[in-house]
Amino acid sequence: MTSNIRVGIFGGSGYGGSELLRILLQHPNVDISFVTANEQAGKPVSEVHRNLFGLTDLVLTGSPDNLETLENIECAFLGLPHGQAMDIAPRLPANVKVIDLVIGPGDLFFLPVGWWHYVRGLEVSITMTFTNFAFDNDFYSMYTTYEDI
Repeated sequence: MTSNIRVGIFGGSGYGGSELLRILLQHPNVDISFVTANEQAGKPVSEVHRNLFGLTDLVLTGSPDNLETLENIECAFLGLPHGQAMDIAPRLPANVKVIDLVIGPGDLFFLPVGWWHYVRGLEVSITMTFTNFAFDNDFYSMYTTYEDI
């Protein structure tokens, strides 16, 4: 029998953290050791992300003080604001695999609530909202290239 992969999530209070939690909580071979969200520390994950109610008893924590000794995880997901991942990743133990959840310039993704989000630059992004239920919610029929936005 394969043992589960122990992961830690840094930055679990935003959209990326929410989606990552939703996926990993359903994964049969993953154990989530902790989820950080400094401003939301002490709150249950399900209070911050209502869509996860009943799926977990995890409580959001602050970032561990001594990252160098964080030996109880095998993988760290970094869902942090721009630039903050570079403060954490080099301080993690060498055996910890790091996955940075990055949305870069030119990236386009669909939010489940019916929004297309196009990242225009590293510091600024715009959100195009197409929540019109009378018509298909099809970003590409409205904007064929990024320049059209």
